[in-house]
Amino acid sequence: ELAGHPLWATVREAKLSETGDPAPIITHPVMQSLRVVHMWTYPRGLQGLLESDAPVEEIHDLYLPNVKRDKKLWSTFVGCKGLPSLRLLKVSGATLETAAELWSGAIARSGMQIFQRVDAAWRLTEWIAALAESRPEHFSLTLFTDHIDVAFEGDSLVITLGPHALDALEEAASALDALGKKDGLSEGQLSRVRLRLPKGGVKGSYPHEKPATAKAMLGAIESICAKRKCPLVIEEGDFDLAYPREARPRYS
Repeated sequence: ELAGHPLWATVREAKLSETGDPAPIITHPVMQSLRVVHMWTYPRGLQGLLESDAPVEEIHDLYLPNVKRDKKLWSTFVGCKGLPSLRLLKVSGATLETAAELWSGAIARSGMQIFQRVDAAWRLTEWIAALAESRPEHFSLTLFTDHIDVAFEGDSLVITLGPHALDALEEAASALDALGKKDGLSEGQLSRVRLRLPKGGVKGSYPHEKPATAKAMLGAIESICAKRKCPLVIEEGDFDLAYPREARPRYS
């Protein structure tokens, strides 16, 4: 009774339930305004959505272990031939091996934006090294933690820091630990590192933090880059995280 109701025609964004199968509703022709779909922990309705020509452009909060658990669903997801308008995925929970399958699949189509959560900041080193080794050229990939975003732009590594100063600076240092390490970034893979700070960040002006502490952390990052002979460019501005902390799924 719900599928095809005229009121669905006005819905642009939907969060799917963990019970039942919402696919008949969200793939019905009446839902021509639907552009953004948020998943719960369990990907109810994803199979039907992936096999449809729905005008959905973005899928958020997709927990990959629960997708991969279903072999048919994982195969459909990675090899997605439907959803012709899909251009953005925000996913979490992947191992490097799972992520590599995703990056090499048909769903990582030209122009796609993939935001991949790294579940532990200390693992950024291996993720960045893996990404540098097989850097995608036809789609964009951003790694994110609770406090920073990391992406490659050409041969530059771009790290954007959130407002929680010490956590963000510590995670940035973890990310840069990939420089020059065995199994990390080799010489010549990067022309520079761009560190993007909130306004006042260079002076250590962060809410609830002592400037000297924040500046010391920034100095440590500068030392890492100098030791690895990789130029560091520091930028200040109103930079937004690609996936703000408050918008991230609670299970990630």
